[in-house]
Amino acid sequence: MEQLNAVIPSLDTPRGIVLTIPDSGFHAAAPTAPIYEQMARVASILGANRGLSVEVDGHRRYSRQRADAVRDLLVHDGLPPAQVSARDLGDSRPIGPDREQNRRVEIVISGDPIGDMPYWAKSYNLFLGR
Repeated sequence: MEQLNAVIPSLDTPRGIVLTIPDSGFHAAAPTAPIYEQMARVASILGANRGLSVEVDGHRRYSRQRADAVRDLLVHDGLPPAQVSARDLGDSRPIGPDREQNRRVEIVISGDPIGDMPYWAKSYNLFLGR
């Protein structure tokens, strides 16, 4: 999570680790140059951790084209095609009233290497000793 967060903002959620590419990361349906660089780094990190599944979800404007473009970048940069899927969610999952905020691509990473419980939901020991 720390490695991914250093590349692109990420959240630990019940669905898995979610990386969000905002609308500003695209010119129409095409990713901008910084996204190409970020996806190369993401693919490198994910490629070093076997057993992960990657789902690329497009939301709102150009959702299918954007999801496919990000998936293609990850595969081009080394992830096995069977490991990465793309979905067109259209406007089915808005995150707020702002149209720009809803125009996004989310990369959802899940699988055994990261577990099935969000970091914030895990139990931990509290040490109060001296």
